[in-house]
Amino acid sequence: MTKAATVFPRTERPQYFAGQVLTAADLTAEQDLDIGLRRLHHRMLHGWGIASGLTVTGARGATVVAVGAGYALDAGGRELVLADPVHKPVPAVAGDSAGAPRTFCLVLRWRSDEDAVVLTRPGSCGSEGAVRRRDEPDLEWMDPAEVRVGLDLTLAQVQIQGCRLIADPDHGARRLLNPPPTPYTASGSTPGGETAWTVATAGGIAPWGVETIVDTSEAGFGDTPAYLARVVGTRTVTAAQAPHGTPCLLDGAPHVVDAEPGRFRLVVPLTRAILTDAAGALIEVNPTGAVASALLPDLVSNRLGWSVEWIGVQS
Repeated sequence: MTKAATVFPRTERPQYFAGQVLTAADLTAEQDLDIGLRRLHHRMLHGWGIASGLTVTGARGATVVAVGAGYALDAGGRELVLADPVHKPVPAVAGDSAGAPRTFCLVLRWRSDEDAVVLTRPGSCGSEGAVRRRDEPDLEWMDPAEVRVGLDLTLAQVQIQGCRLIADPDHGARRLLNPPPTPYTASGSTPGGETAWTVATAGGIAPWGVETIVDTSEAGFGDTPAYLARVVGTRTVTAAQAPHGTPCLLDGAPHVVDAEPGRFRLVVPLTRAILTDAAGALIEVNPTGAVASALLPDLVSNRLGWSVEWIGVQS
């Protein structure tokens, strides 16, 4: 499409006074200004495309498609409003020149003044004129090569053979005026060796894991995002490091709780288990002597250097 130079409406707004005799030109001039400014606004600030609805449905073998009500803007800033759902017969063609399926675009376009439906009314002294213009857009089937980009808004493409659909309508050629927003994503980590872990307890008595508060305020989330987090650090505890003097493993499946836009709490349950290494030796995982020890926060925070890496996705 060749981009035409922007035409700016002249902002000469009609004024009225008591006792003034209003003419059709006075009232039409006010409407023309409002329409011109609105279309300029659409062109400069919004662009063109489908804003809402206007979906096209039809099953394989159907001879009619259903078009939902909706709203769109064309490249001229004109509003295309389909107030009610409509049914549109598919083109009555057998196929292309070789007998293969033929492609058509179902487009929505502005109806010109010459083709518009108008309501006329008698006036004084034998006059008569239009008093209503129906600005309903046209729904037309077009060859894809003939579609005027920005002026003929493609709602769907179809394949026709034997006067019937050979597949569901394809919406891939639609241009959306307001595409779905891209999720906002941010990530971060807490400092290794400086992350403050505390003991998670049941009723303040029985320790069962560790937890830490992760500050995400620098990400600037406006709403609470979906957080994913993992613990980084050593899991193997040597005899010298272990509060109970026996080598072991400390590990658990972390999960996020109490999520907010600027923070979340990461909890790591430390469930007791027994594993066997490659040599057949037994290895304690999260032994009671380590988990119940008052030295547990120091062990995971400083000696093992546990920290948190996280990512947040705000849709």
